[in-house]
Amino acid sequence: MDVDQWVNRVYQGDALEVLKTLPSNFVSCIVTSPPYYQLRDYQVEGQIGMESTPEEYVERLAAVFREAKRVLRDDGALWLNIGDMYIDQDLAMIPSQVALALKRDGWILRNHVVWRKLNPMPVSVRNRLACTWESVFFFVKSRKYYFDLEPIRVPTKVNGVKKNPGDVWILPTGSFKDAHFAVFSTDLVRIPILSTCPQWICKKCGAPRTRIVKVEKLYPEDHSKRKKWSRSLAKASVMREAPQRGWESIHKTVGWTKCGCEAGFRPGVVLDPFCGSGTTLYVAQQLGRYWIGIDIKPEYVEMSKRRVQPIYAEHLTKWI
Repeated sequence: MDVDQWVNRVYQGDALEVLKTLPSNFVSCIVTSPPYYQLRDYQVEGQIGMESTPEEYVERLAAVFREAKRVLRDDGALWLNIGDMYIDQDLAMIPSQVALALKRDGWILRNHVVWRKLNPMPVSVRNRLACTWESVFFFVKSRKYYFDLEPIRVPTKVNGVKKNPGDVWILPTGSFKDAHFAVFSTDLVRIPILSTCPQWICKKCGAPRTRIVKVEKLYPEDHSKRKKWSRSLAKASVMREAPQRGWESIHKTVGWTKCGCEAGFRPGVVLDPFCGSGTTLYVAQQLGRYWIGIDIKPEYVEMSKRRVQPIYAEHLTKWI
């Protein structure tokens, strides 16, 4: 497949209709934040978000992701950020409804990540708590999928030791001078791309290169201290078997797998079917991945065009 004819382009049009034109089993990773229900009228015919009922909104999103599932590689992942809202003072549970709809369509839900915002929008409500977090759902297409934990590990107090970042991400909202609203956080996009979009894929067979990691276990040098730590951990009911397994581990990348095809490699492809201001595309480009953006609003397509490097500006494509 000649990927050059598809990648590093922004398509203007309805997400579902544009997705129908893309090849099957093609994209490595989808990272997106669709328009929230009844939050903003984009004044574009065919927009998603202004449906008369939550049920209609959920079904329209599910239809888009059914088609996105066809476009996604069998080892690919979908990261979906979506916010909630109130209907007659009753929390609508929109994110949960969307997640359940996708599960009914065969998506496998691996994590429900909590994005705790460092700078949430201030609210004037006095009869409930302020909303300070949003959902990020991590879906996969099959049980055998690409995932690289190493580049997203976070530092610990032990020098050289890094750990799994967990499913609560404390991150700020994003900003972009052309956008008059809060945008996708670049950090929120960076984690999914680094962990689920391969940096290199074989041009012939499509197999991703995987990281070869050497694990070095660390043990306390002082036996009495180790015994004390063991009691402390046991009391906290955390890793009771840790004294036998090693307290901490240092993970070092020592190489990458090769492919017998010897046909060379290309970057994985990141897709955002609701690309808005282009944050996903911008981060994908920064990380050396190919990208594809779709948005129904012409102004947002132009905004995405300005967001990515000028070298790709000529690839702006309007879907007719």
